[in-house]
Amino acid sequence: MPKLLDAALAYAARGMSVIPLKPQDKRPLLTSWKDYQSKRMGVGDMRGFWKEQPDANIGLVTGAISGMTVVDVDGDEGVKSLQDAGILLPETYTVETPKGFHYYYKYNNLFKTGAGFLKNVDVRNDKGYVVAPPSEVDSTAYSVIADNGGEFAEFGVVPEQFLSSKKGVVSDDGMISQPNSNAMEPWIAQAITNGAPEGQRDETAIRLAGYFWSRGVPEDIIKATVTQFANNCTPPMSAQDVARIVRSATGYEQTKVRNFTEGKIPDPLCKISPVGDVEIVWPDNGVTIAFNQIYKTKERLACQIQVSTYNSGVLLGPVAFDMVSMSRRKEAVMMLKDRQAEDWSAILDVACRIARDAQEDTSDFVDLREGTAQKSVSPWLIDNFLAEGKPTIIYGDGGTGKSMMGIATAMAIAASIEVVEGLKPNTTGNVLYLDWETDDQEIKTRMDWIVKGINQRGLYSYEMDRWDFPVEYMRCTAPLVSLQPKISKKIEEMGCPLVIVDSLVPSLDGDANDSITATRLMNTLRSFGTASLIISHVSKEGKMFGSQFWKNMARNVWRVEKQQDLGQAYLDLSMVQEKSNNSGLSKPVGIRMSIENETASFKKLAIADLNATLAKSIPIKTRIIDELRTGAAQTVKDLSDTLQETPSAVSMALTRGKGTTFVEITDAAGKKTWGLLVK
Repeated sequence: MPKLLDAALAYAARGMSVIPLKPQDKRPLLTSWKDYQSKRMGVGDMRGFWKEQPDANIGLVTGAISGMTVVDVDGDEGVKSLQDAGILLPETYTVETPKGFHYYYKYNNLFKTGAGFLKNVDVRNDKGYVVAPPSEVDSTAYSVIADNGGEFAEFGVVPEQFLSSKKGVVSDDGMISQPNSNAMEPWIAQAITNGAPEGQRDETAIRLAGYFWSRGVPEDIIKATVTQFANNCTPPMSAQDVARIVRSATGYEQTKVRNFTEGKIPDPLCKISPVGDVEIVWPDNGVTIAFNQIYKTKERLACQIQVSTYNSGVLLGPVAFDMVSMSRRKEAVMMLKDRQAEDWSAILDVACRIARDAQEDTSDFVDLREGTAQKSVSPWLIDNFLAEGKPTIIYGDGGTGKSMMGIATAMAIAASIEVVEGLKPNTTGNVLYLDWETDDQEIKTRMDWIVKGINQRGLYSYEMDRWDFPVEYMRCTAPLVSLQPKISKKIEEMGCPLVIVDSLVPSLDGDANDSITATRLMNTLRSFGTASLIISHVSKEGKMFGSQFWKNMARNVWRVEKQQDLGQAYLDLSMVQEKSNNSGLSKPVGIRMSIENETASFKKLAIADLNATLAKSIPIKTRIIDELRTGAAQTVKDLSDTLQETPSAVSMALTRGKGTTFVEITDAAGKKTWGLLVK
């Protein structure tokens, strides 16, 4: 039904968060619609959903994301409840539903999503949604009966009946159900039996999985138990969410410390990050202690400590701490005792012992003859340019368009579009852009320019906009190493295949020439389990800035050089691969990057089309091959004149490639020419 898609796009154009619902139903088509409580669906995704299901109903996510609060009044009983309470709803945009009316108001955070505030009167606000016109349920249409000029009115003074705590929770079928009132059971049995409302599901599931994992319960049994909990949640959690949570919990190490504490506290779980940060969790009481930025001196084991609990949130920190200082430990115990009753002395003793032991290398030996090697479906996110799951560095002088290439690469993966001609992505997914250089407004502006260029090329049948490119942005000021926990959590939520780092030097926590700094950053990137594109600069000598270790530890390295004449609205770029670990070096790439009238495009250039100055940045052997591909064999002098290289340099390259790449030809008159070797 085109009218449903048109209406959905119109709602989106008004800034509302739109989700597709099942035809003739209130339930979402999506496995989970949680993401769209904090971000809006892209127009491209919306078109895709309604293309596959043209008669899908329309859901509008209520609350801050859409700027609206909806009061749902069911039938005469709902009207009477309002009258009995002396409440007169302000006139506003109103929709007639199969059972009553939806009154749309401007977002008001005093309202809570729930039921039972008054009989047959519900509220949909943050974490809720409503069915929108012209949707139908049981062949009865939702329709606008009071347009109010298309405006949502302010509610004004919120009646006290709506200020009480939430009485019910919204489920995935759009209904509001009452929570289980039996709160006297132990938390584990209660959670498994009754589930948890949205907003508490993830934390409760993680706590459950951690509890059983800390006691040595096998992973498959934990998954079955958490699945039972997930099915009883409101709304139910997806199988993907269950798998993610179990995977996260079982990523912690099981510890045995009862002999140390004499049974005072149960065994905790421990996770050690690639940069040495330690997180220790007691699922029983929900206590988590994180030790970050750990460093040793002769007398200290200094760090930042943060203590939090499931019930109370952060209790302490992050503050400076010394794991071997009894006085600092006593200070922490005194502060924590005032905030939550636990045996903090024993807990901190155990935590400090585990964190100290974690500083030792406990890696296991692996017999490489056993098992089978994991094979990737595709080793490249973008063929011969961006390696899957590995760090790639692109570097060059200032003004060479590196950041524009980074943004274009992010958009290419985000929407599976060949944004740069010749660089075609093999996969798609959300991309995380970490920026130490500019700000989100500049990145948005550049994305808009690139989108205009894509639309001019006519790659899609409809006009795309920035919403079609799911790129998450983070303006960074702290070093990447210290941001590792926050970024890892975001990557896990997004499931993204690519992280952009713009740029290398400001992202560091030390000297770029220090091999330890390089190792620390690369280990952090590898801990993300995703590909990374690192943008870097050149030194005064024209080499990549910093230690040689950057080039050694990256899987792929590209050097970018530019040529731009005065008055030109474009840059000609040469991209030369200097390192590739899992394949031979790729052929250099020529790109014409045009930015004119707030429109950006990236056109592929043949090496022969690059000017002589820029061409010299490409290895001479590659340029000879490209020239000989044009046809007849040529003399050394011919090649020297064309490539603007000395005859000796051309002759040396030909001689080195003789018999493998080039063939020397002598005619009857003794004239020598060179051609490509046919294999």
